[in-house]
Order: sequence, then C-alpha cells, then structure tokens
Amino acid sequence: MTAVAEMFLSAGNRWGCRCRERMRSIAACAALMVSTVHGQGSVMLVGGGSESYGGWSDAPYAWFVGQADSGIIINVDVAAASDWYPPYFISFGADPTSHALQIPTRSAANNQAIYDDLVSARGIFLEGGDQWNYVATWKGTLVEDALHQVFAAGGAIGGTSAGCAVLGEVVFDAEHGTAYPQEVAYDPYAWSVTFTDDFLTVLPGVITDSHFHTRGRLGRLVPFVARRIQDFGDAGLVGIGVEENTAFCIDASRVGIVYGDCVAIIAPTEHSVVACEPATPVTFTAIHFDQLLQGDEYDLLTLRLVNSGGFLLPVTGAAPPDPIYSDVILDGSSELTGNLGEIRITGMTYDPDAWWSGELGIVPGQGVVPRSVIIPRLWSDIDLLGNRWVGGLYGIAVNPFFTAWYLDDGCRTHIMEPGMAVAGSLTYVVNTRSASHCGVNTSNIPGILGASLHFLGPGDSLDLLSPQAVDDLAVSELAPGSLVLSWSAPGDNMTVTGFLVYRHTLPYFLPTPTLVVATTTAQFWVDAGGVGDPSAHPCYRVTAVDAFGNESAPSNPVGAMSFPCTTQGQAPRRDMATTR
Repeated sequence: MTAVAEMFLSAGNRWGCRCRERMRSIAACAALMVSTVHGQGSVMLVGGGSESYGGWSDAPYAWFVGQADSGIIINVDVAAASDWYPPYFISFGADPTSHALQIPTRSAANNQAIYDDLVSARGIFLEGGDQWNYVATWKGTLVEDALHQVFAAGGAIGGTSAGCAVLGEVVFDAEHGTAYPQEVAYDPYAWSVTFTDDFLTVLPGVITDSHFHTRGRLGRLVPFVARRIQDFGDAGLVGIGVEENTAFCIDASRVGIVYGDCVAIIAPTEHSVVACEPATPVTFTAIHFDQLLQGDEYDLLTLRLVNSGGFLLPVTGAAPPDPIYSDVILDGSSELTGNLGEIRITGMTYDPDAWWSGELGIVPGQGVVPRSVIIPRLWSDIDLLGNRWVGGLYGIAVNPFFTAWYLDDGCRTHIMEPGMAVAGSLTYVVNTRSASHCGVNTSNIPGILGASLHFLGPGDSLDLLSPQAVDDLAVSELAPGSLVLSWSAPGDNMTVTGFLVYRHTLPYFLPTPTLVVATTTAQFWVDAGGVGDPSAHPCYRVTAVDAFGNESAPSNPVGAMSFPCTTQGQAPRRDMATTR
C-alpha cells in the first residue's frame, strides 16, 4: 500500500464508522416516510420575498385558492395580520368573506370563537415574521388543532418565510434568534440552533428553510439535517429549501410543483456518513441533492422528477472516464484559486444580485483540477453568498459530469494524484457525475437532479475515482421461474460497499436510475420473475458502489436463459444518490 493510500484510509476511517450503522436504517426509514407522509390536504411553501398583482405570485396563490376549493381563506399572524392578502386571494376566486386574523397570545390561541373561525376556512396562510412567535404562542393550543383540522378535511395550509419554516415536522424554531449559516457551518451546535418537532404534522419527515440561496442557507440546512440524524435518529429526514419569490406547491399525493425561481431538496442516502461535533464543521457525505426550477413537478415520496417544466433536461451521452488528477493544494483564502478549475465563474464579486439577474458568466479556467469549478472564500462576504453558492451550481449545471468545490478562508484542501482529496477546515463538494437532469432558467439560475453533495470537515477524505467494474457477471436458473445472478468482487473491493442490479427488455442497454431493480451488499441476486418469456427480462448488468457514492462502469451484460446480450457504446457511471 502506498503512503498516499495509507493517509487516505487513515483520514477516511477517522469518521467513516461513526454513523454507518445508523445510516443503514435509511431504507427502512424511507419506507416509513412513504407510508406516513400522505396527508389529506395541500401545502404551499413560499420562500419569502414579495407578492404582487400580475407578478410571479399569481400562479401559486391561484393554485392555493383552487386547493382550498375557492372557500374561505384566512391569513394569520401573531403580529398584526396583513389586510393585503384577503383581496389578493379573493381576486383568484376565494370566498368573499376571506379575511385576516391576528392571534397574538396563547389566551387568544385557545379562544373558542377564534377556533371556530379558523375551522370554517378551507385554507389558512401563515405570514412571515418570527417562527418562534408561532411555536411559542400557538403550539399546544386550539390554533394548532384548527390547522390540523383544516388540513385533515382536505384544505390547504400555506406559509411564507417564517410561516414556511414552521410547516415541516421538524422546525428550526429560532428560539435564540436566527442561525447564520456562516456560523452554523463551523459549529453545528451553536447556541442559535434549536429545534421543535411537536408542532405541525402537515409535512412529516420534512424540515424546511426559506430565503434559501439569497442568504446562503444550504450551509445551515445540511448541518440541521446532520444534527437531526446524529442526535435524534431522523435518518429519513428530507430538507426543502425555498428561494425568495418562489413557491413549492405540494398536493395531497405529495407531488410538488415549483413556481418562481428554484427549490432545493436534500436527503441522506444509504451511503451517507454523518459526524457532528461542537465547534467543528460537520461531516455529511453522499447527500442526495436536487435543485428544481419553474414548472418542475417532483414526488416527495420517491424523490424523483415527475415532469420537467422545460428547463431541466435529461443528461445524455456516456459519462467520460475518470479524469487524471495532479497534486494540488486549493487555498480557500485566495480568489485566484477559482482559476484552477476547468471553468471559472465571473461576476460574483460585484452586484450581490448577479446570480438572480443572470449576470454570472463562465470563462475557461486553467484546468489544473479537471472537470471542475472552484469557489473560494465562500463565507467571506455575507452579501455575496447567493452569487457564490449559485455560481458553483451554475457552472456544473451547464457542464454535466463536472464537480463544484466550495472552500472558505483559511481552508487548504489537498487533491492528490491518485484521485483522492483531504479537506482542510471546511470543504463542500457537489458532483454531477450522478445527475440525470441539468439545466438553467432564463436568468441562468441552475437546476440539477440527482447530484451528490458532500460536506467535509477538517481531515475528512473524499475518493474522487469510481470503483473497478464487475467483469464476470453470470446468470443461471435457480428454480422454475427464478434466475440467480452472481459475480466476483472487483479488484478494489476494499472500498466497495454495495452493488446495483439493472434490468432491461432490450438486448443492450445503458444503465439509468429508472432501470435499477435491486441494491445489495452480496455478490449475488435472485430474480424470482426472470425465467419465462426471454423477451420479458432479457438483460442484466451490475455496478459496484463505494462509500462515497461513486459508481463503477457497468459489468458485462448477461441475458435471461440463452437470450443473447450485446452492448453498444460506453454506459454512464452514475452515483448511488440517483437511486433513491
């Protein structure tokens, strides 16, 4: 074993087993989520910003009125409730008696007349403000009961900003004030990080966040989910981040549609490793990451795209072979580090709204780190958080199979020649090698489906290379009506943690996420329905997956019974994260 390999394994093993057993329960937790997340009503998550007649908000707020059956809609707040909302809802057909309602105290929240008023509504909308006011004033009161009653009766519940923040089952409650992402990034146990998980249950298994990219809140949502996994066992928790002037409208079947700019979805995978310590950047690897754009329809039960709104387009063609890495140190303190990628993002350090107004650009970089875009000084200027976060995503959304690297001041991350990286004080990586869809909207705001996201702390290591491929896949008849696939471990089996089995009706095929029929840690798999008509299930392929979610090239194809299998072209290598 080389010295570099020993260093990699030592660094990786420092944290690799801390949360492994817990993460193995994700599949079971995800199945539980599927069975419990169904609700009778609909939910509208609004990321903040401003609504206006004739503006972006017309479509989602009209959707909300429709989900409320054009009945009474009441907008509520602990502080003074806005008189602007009722006529706005009424303009889309809501009942003319729709109105605003302030509920400022726990006494008022337990008032029978207020309860009766609320349950007469078909829709209740929570305004922005301070989510702790909602939790502290309404939790355990008749107002909470009324919200559940309206939802259970098939009504619509919505909220913007703080109102959005309290609609997940797990709530960052802001009891001690806001949690700034640049602080949480370095201390997931900061005083400001507190949760409530016994308020509303309209979105089980979900935690929400608003003002998402504008305030750099991916940097706090990931630590939030990591804390909940490590400290509370919430291994199936899904994070939803909604941008300003954006609404994510979720119907009773748990299919959401995006109106506005973008919505981000994060979720752990069965390969995720989580480690949280006070005053230390969080470790959270192999996170499933999707960013949705206007018009995208998305199934929260399966974490899959239902319909594209036209901006997210399928990634076509075969993934290129793993690049050849050279030995380099990425210095997060220098803007010049951004030149080391194969592409460089321009326009990030001038107008704070450059990402939102389509002013970011892409130019060639030096290519020292191949197929990459590098964003240094991530948390150095709070006004530029949106530009930096979205800039990296923009670079990889228009360059499939690229990787975005985010580093902060003082971070020195070492990429080594064999294709391994050891993180400095704080390194985030988004890899689109697994992505099934990419694209940008008319303002160049990026969308990505099926990327793999890694939050790395000091000394954490990341394998950048795919495992070796299985090359001896075989098939035989186990019993009438059953086939057994078997194979040997690939040559680098030390890093392999599982296998994916793909099946198709064609005599040749390129593996895609929709063709996965099994995941297994064994070196065999039984298809109970494989024997019979050879045209039903003629071909199988297997890939190996490592602990970082990297997936190998596909194995040799084999056919059911004596059906011939051939292959054409080079199949793409994809990340385990796309199989959720």
